Amino acid sequence: EYKEFYHKVFMDFNEPLFWIHLNVDYPFNLKGILYFPKQQNKLEIIPGQVKLYSNQVFVADNIKEVIPEFLLLLKGVIDCPDMPLNVSRSFLQNDGQVQKIAQHITKKVSDKLHQIFKNERETYEKYWDDIAVFLKFGCLKDEKFYDRIKDILLLKTIDGEYKTLEEYPKTDENKIYYITDKDLQAQYIAMFKANGLTAVLLDHVIDPHFISMLEYKEPNKLKFLRIDADLGSALKSEQTEEEKKAQEESDKELTECFKKYLPDQKLSYRVESLKAQDTPAVILLSEYARRIQDMSRTLGESFAPETETTLVLNRDNPIIQRLGSLSDENKELVCQQVYDLAQIAHKPLSAEEMARFMQRNVKILQLLTEGK
Repeated sequence: EYKEFYHKVFMDFNEPLFWIHLNVDYPFNLKGILYFPKQQNKLEIIPGQVKLYSNQVFVADNIKEVIPEFLLLLKGVIDCPDMPLNVSRSFLQNDGQVQKIAQHITKKVSDKLHQIFKNERETYEKYWDDIAVFLKFGCLKDEKFYDRIKDILLLKTIDGEYKTLEEYPKTDENKIYYITDKDLQAQYIAMFKANGLTAVLLDHVIDPHFISMLEYKEPNKLKFLRIDADLGSALKSEQTEEEKKAQEESDKELTECFKKYLPDQKLSYRVESLKAQDTPAVILLSEYARRIQDMSRTLGESFAPETETTLVLNRDNPIIQRLGSLSDENKELVCQQVYDLAQIAHKPLSAEEMARFMQRNVKILQLLTEGK
């Protein structure tokens, strides 16, 4: 009957995830049902529909003074006989009874979520991909709601596991690495998995705001870094100080070689010994710089501030090690190819960059077929 009512009232033929039945007699009268719908689109937040009635007489849809704004992502029907039919928005905003109703509805929602988490953890995890947007939006809009549910907020790992903020394994500096695109960041993911590390998937438009809020709320516990923002010590081979000093000169020559043949003058360089020896180079962009870029795009600005990316060269990679023995022409080909491969793993190439990349690939194939 609950599902039949949902389909009939909201013309949504998808099954709701679950629902909350509201029934209050004191200190006010309130009856209703709130449904948690499936979220169909990751690129935007889909608004719901909460119908407000007074003694079975329809008042309006989505009155955020009565229904907290973040709950308007849900679908539902609420009948409150204590609510007058004709009220101004200013009256609703200043009415203490209305505020109590809104607080009660929020509490009932958080209680229901805690109940599912405690008694049906596996079911809660199955719901998570659909309810995550609603919960994150609620945390951003209502500090009290965040305090109520922060213990049941989940992080989905690249291995498909779900962990609370307390359960998630952090680094010594409480860093949590995350990805935004499984395909685009596949190289970094492979490096992490090969070294027994994990990261969380944050691929919704609301996630940048959500993690900034978490860092503000828990400044000593959490620091989020995208997987291509930093190379932790677990990804590097251990080296003694003597080994590092012995490599300083060759590292400098390697860096100068790449500087000579790469057109990007704003690029900075580092040479490291990475455990992933088959990776010649990776590109890093600091978390702060990337967030500034994202904020600029979100605000619709036509330009983003210039930021410096870092090309990390892997001295243990065979291609990098043999670079010095090549002719100048082949050095140029290899340097540019290594850079573009690192670029592709970091972000899509522009049309001009892709054209150069394809031309260079053809030239490399010609050299191979000629036996050079």
